[in-house]
Amino acid sequence: MKFEQDFASTADFARIYRDLHWQIVPAGDPRTLKAWKRPIVKWRGLENTLISDDAFEQWFGEDGEYVRGRNIGIVCGACSGGIFIVDLDFYKDQRAEAWWREMGDKQERLGDLETVHQRTGGGGLQYLFRAPAGWTPPTIKTEIGVDIRGQGGFAMLAPSVHESGRQYEWVDGYEPWNFEIAEAPRWLTTEIDILAREFGGSTSTGPRTRTDAPDATFNSFGKQVDSREHYARDLVWSIMVDLRRDAPIPPAPHELDEEFDRAFAIYEGRVKSRLPPRLGATNADLLEEEGRGRSMLKEKWDAAFRQWDTKVSEAAAEPKPEKPRAGGAGEGAGGPFVDGGEFDATDGQRPSGGFPVIEAFPIVGADIPPRDWAAPGLFLHGHLSLTVAPGGSGKSMLEVHKAIMMATGREWAGWTPRKRERVLLINAEDDYHEMSRRLYAAATHMGVDQEDLRGWVFLARNPDNIVVAQVDPKTKAVIRTQLFQQLVNTIVEKDIGVVIADPFAETFIGDENANSEVKWAAIAWREIARITNAAVHLVHHTRKYASQMAGDSDASRGGGALVNAARLVSTLFTMTDEEAEKLGVDPEQRHRYVRHDDAKANLTLISANARWFEKIGVKIPNGRDGIPSDEIGVLSPWEPPGAFDGIQTSRIHACLDAITGGIMDDKGQPTGQFYTFSKASSGRYVGRVIADTLNVNIGQAERITGAWRQTGLIFETYHLDERKRQTKIVKVDEAKRPGRAF
Repeated sequence: MKFEQDFASTADFARIYRDLHWQIVPAGDPRTLKAWKRPIVKWRGLENTLISDDAFEQWFGEDGEYVRGRNIGIVCGACSGGIFIVDLDFYKDQRAEAWWREMGDKQERLGDLETVHQRTGGGGLQYLFRAPAGWTPPTIKTEIGVDIRGQGGFAMLAPSVHESGRQYEWVDGYEPWNFEIAEAPRWLTTEIDILAREFGGSTSTGPRTRTDAPDATFNSFGKQVDSREHYARDLVWSIMVDLRRDAPIPPAPHELDEEFDRAFAIYEGRVKSRLPPRLGATNADLLEEEGRGRSMLKEKWDAAFRQWDTKVSEAAAEPKPEKPRAGGAGEGAGGPFVDGGEFDATDGQRPSGGFPVIEAFPIVGADIPPRDWAAPGLFLHGHLSLTVAPGGSGKSMLEVHKAIMMATGREWAGWTPRKRERVLLINAEDDYHEMSRRLYAAATHMGVDQEDLRGWVFLARNPDNIVVAQVDPKTKAVIRTQLFQQLVNTIVEKDIGVVIADPFAETFIGDENANSEVKWAAIAWREIARITNAAVHLVHHTRKYASQMAGDSDASRGGGALVNAARLVSTLFTMTDEEAEKLGVDPEQRHRYVRHDDAKANLTLISANARWFEKIGVKIPNGRDGIPSDEIGVLSPWEPPGAFDGIQTSRIHACLDAITGGIMDDKGQPTGQFYTFSKASSGRYVGRVIADTLNVNIGQAERITGAWRQTGLIFETYHLDERKRQTKIVKVDEAKRPGRAF
């Protein structure tokens, strides 16, 4: 089946899905509906039988009611040929990635999982399968970021638009019109049944106290800062009842301790101490001081266990309650479509009550605060930025210069800090003495008095350990280390405005090629930026063979999640042979020059021009006892020579005359042939006559060709040759010759 999706409307997509015998219905639009991930038509009875052609045409036909709507979705189950969807929200919970990785491990041994799948507007993935005969897929929403849209479940489909503004889109090569939907292997259906038993829409079965002020209960990072004791009680009760449901025999002491450790990990990950950060104190330490930490949770745990054979047993005897299902537009609760779900004790991100909103308009432009740039286009307070560079390019040199620039508040290399900022430099590749050499040389070259830097630049004392996140070998979850909180404390205590960590790979222990692991390590750094409002900058290596990828964020080594987490990304590369030729640089000296490019700038326009730097040596006065002084490399801003530097106007006119006259024979007579912009025509390529008449290399000749074409001095037109054939040739606009009056 062929389908051109690039210019297809939403209704066109609906029709191609209809041809595949899917139950397609119009869905909500986030611009107008709060609960937009639902059908906007009555849905009762749609889950079992495909609607008639007439009913479909009333929705999506030429004059259909929803033919101009933006969003559509699929009703899963029998009505769509047994389709069900595995919905993976990796960005919500790293356990989703761990679960899917486990499925991938089983795939190698038990059966293939390759099937149609799409990327959601929120950043997740949705895999479509067909249910095997005799098995009905459940519809569940779990706390670990894995949801199943089974019989009667609903899911948005491409090209619907998410509230983020991004569209749902099919992954290349796995579109439903190009790839067959796989039947789920039996081992996968078993795993889904296990998932349903564990997370089948359950809520806390213990007593619950809900707050009427959710915006005061949770801080801006989604951490619970109020009613934590109530949350702890609900969490403990929910886990204890589930343990009883699994087995009426009480767990062994060591098993009970393990379960408690799991409970505390959930609790500590969801709540936040209200005490101010303190050097050396973790969130768990501060919670304990408040009486809202491990000891408090243990009291509730022990109290619940004492009721194992009484109240816990009674609660466990009750069926595990289903979460209320949200109905479609115009319908009450209880319909087949699942979206969202209420607050759960083990999913403490979702408070009860209405979501707080304010009216967006009118907006007074003068009242909007400006972005909090530390240095526009380079460092932004509260955000993560990234430099990607290969080894030996001078990336560590550049970061030292940036640190001194920010510490002085002076313009350098075209960057202008908004004000002076205290800078923390964390470099795991160079020890204190090497960093001292680099800082001394850079400050000397930049003409900065070291007294002006006193109290403004700080170095990590033990840079050999800068790990802020690591993968738990048991759970495969990425967890923050103690250094995370220590960094936050230090940044707050020292009033640090800019943090530079070099290299990123040394800041986490895990698989650099695993997007899920890289993502959570990057998020740890981003959270440091948000908590402290510092501009956090990471330095990362490029992939192999990336020398031609200047200005391309895909040059980043390993998983692309790091680039996605950063607001600003730049690259730093050594000059290539081709660039050296075009810029008139001796190829033997090109290693001395590096280019810096904006590769991604979510909050500013990407600069079209590269910044160039030249590596030069600065001697520092540390020679002694016959040992010569060290010569340390620094970067000096460098402007490439102009295309016409050193070329006299008379020679330019001679070159233009040669282009106008066309190709001559050995006796200097016109051949009737003219020059062309095509490099394939080697004897007629205009760059060659420019190089010969101006005595420049072919690279510089190409720069001159480009400059003249841009101004219109030379242009392409058609010419009838001696055989009366039309050919493209280069002509000179005589009115635009240098020195000619217009």
